[in-house]
Amino acid sequence: MKDETRVLLIDPRGIVTPLTDTSEMSDFQWTTCSSTDALSESSDGLGWDLGVRVLERAELASFEQWRAALPSSIEKIAWLISVVGEGPVGLESLQSLDLKACSVASPDLSDLCRSIQYLAESRRLSLRNDTLQEKIEIMEGCHALAGCLEFDQLYPELLDLLLAALGRTRGVALFSRESVSKDLAVALRGFSESDSSQVSQLVVADDGWIMSVKGGVHVQSEGPLCEALRMQGIDLESVLVMESNGTPEPGGLVAVLQDGLPFCEDDLEKAAIVSRHARIALENATVYASAKEHAFIDDVTGVYNVRYFMDTCKKELRRSLRYSVPLSLLFLDLDQFKRINEEFGHVEGSQVLNRLCRLLGKHVRQVDTLARYGGDEFAILLVDTDHVEALAVAERIRVAVQAEKFLLAEDSSLDLTVSVGVATSPGHGVERDEFIDAADRAMFQAKASGRNCVYSVDDLARRP
Repeated sequence: MKDETRVLLIDPRGIVTPLTDTSEMSDFQWTTCSSTDALSESSDGLGWDLGVRVLERAELASFEQWRAALPSSIEKIAWLISVVGEGPVGLESLQSLDLKACSVASPDLSDLCRSIQYLAESRRLSLRNDTLQEKIEIMEGCHALAGCLEFDQLYPELLDLLLAALGRTRGVALFSRESVSKDLAVALRGFSESDSSQVSQLVVADDGWIMSVKGGVHVQSEGPLCEALRMQGIDLESVLVMESNGTPEPGGLVAVLQDGLPFCEDDLEKAAIVSRHARIALENATVYASAKEHAFIDDVTGVYNVRYFMDTCKKELRRSLRYSVPLSLLFLDLDQFKRINEEFGHVEGSQVLNRLCRLLGKHVRQVDTLARYGGDEFAILLVDTDHVEALAVAERIRVAVQAEKFLLAEDSSLDLTVSVGVATSPGHGVERDEFIDAADRAMFQAKASGRNCVYSVDDLARRP
């Protein structure tokens, strides 16, 4: 069924209003009133395709002033002027008014109907062209995603694109930095510096949102993100959310705040365009992250290698200083591992290292970093962990390794122990090499003190 043309008729003298009930006018859906003052009672919430203003010749000169005084939602619709009086009115009479409108002499119904149909169709074509142009601009903007291979680059770029597409200024992007680093990241736009800091901490503190990411575009007014924003005192009606499905990698989302302008179907369509381009960009970023991950994985143990550890240690030290949070480092050495290789062979020795790493993995969090530093030495970065907590973690690991039976071929087993050195930044160093050297020296002192023990850098300072 073809949509009816919705027409707002302003007819102060009631000259054209009676004609709207005729068969010639039945193709249009009319809202009639004598003045704009009556619109609140007669409009019934309709959105009009165009307006018809009935006036006399003498009123032509004041039409533009009258239109300028209308509410913006009405002033911007296309207006058709129906001039009453004897004789036709040529369009040249309206040129000085710079109107995109037609003029007819009432009560010629055929001319009036043709003018309404012409103007309504012209407006539809204009709106359709505007919509297509907007979509083309959105798609052209999405070309920038092709160069974003890091999640740290991609999600902020998605946020900027979505804000531009929807004509909003405030938004949030939440994502896992990389598949090899499991920590959460937040990008914000349009917030004050204090709000940005608080919102980031609230969102990262509750990572439950990442488990509920399903994919797609929708509007929501509840959930972890909305709660975090409201906790910061931000007046929030709803957010338009674009989610990326997290299978097999952790997901992410980009959210734009309503900010007093309710989301409509057109907003969802624009967001869907960005989402389609985002899907391809996210696939590329995931492949890139996977390739990086394999380059950073130790083949024997399946944990991170020294290259990744060195890079992550440097980044985490910078983050520690920036946010004034502690960062601790455990250096572990498997006691007398050389004997295992000599007695049971290197293949069996590699299996022991692999099983040790699985055990160590049970005692570190997802946000921490476990890496093989070399040979039978391992390093564990503990983020947001002070020295007392780090010593407690080290002791739990030492006890767990001592209690574990490492099974070998032919149903035999080994009892193993580890020596652990513990350092914490900033107290034991803020530069990477200084920090690593401190933990390494503590570990060597643990071995020199009889093995199977935990040594702090502070213990080195107290030695005579």
